[in-house]
This record gives sequence, structure tokens and C-alpha cells, in this order.
Amino acid sequence: MIATTRPGTETKINLKDFEKAVIASCSSGQFSAFQIKSVFMMQAKDPEFGPDRAYIPLRDFKDLFYPARGWKGDFNSGKAAQE
Repeated sequence: MIATTRPGTETKINLKDFEKAVIASCSSGQFSAFQIKSVFMMQAKDPEFGPDRAYIPLRDFKDLFYPARGWKGDFNSGKAAQE
């Protein structure tokens, strides 16, 4: 059975998710909270609403921070990505 999700929740990376990704890929003391927040806000959509409501679309996040990793499939339609 395929679980249904609310649209938009898994396709957006918020600041908390971004912090977790940075800490998981680097040592926890390598970057300060200010540095992580600054990079997030430079790439985020709707930064004028502040860091709590700003987000990075999942596709942009993957393309910016994991460019060498290919898509296993298209997360919107379920079809294999043709790149």
C-alpha cells in the first residue's frame, strides 16, 4: 500500500531539515549555526518571511548540494527521470 502524503510537506526543505543534513554530512562542530542559517537563507525561497517560513524546494536542494547523486525516480510522477 502506498502512503499518501500531504502535498508540499516532503517536497520542501526547511531550516531544521537543512541543519540536520549539514550535521549528518559534516562533523557537528565544523560549521556554526550562523553559517548554516546564512547558506540556507541564500538559497531559500520566500526569505522575506524569515527562516521559520523559508524553504528550499527538494529538487533544488538535491541539485545544489548533491549534484553527483542521480535521481532514482521522479518524486512527482513516479516515473524514472530521464537525464
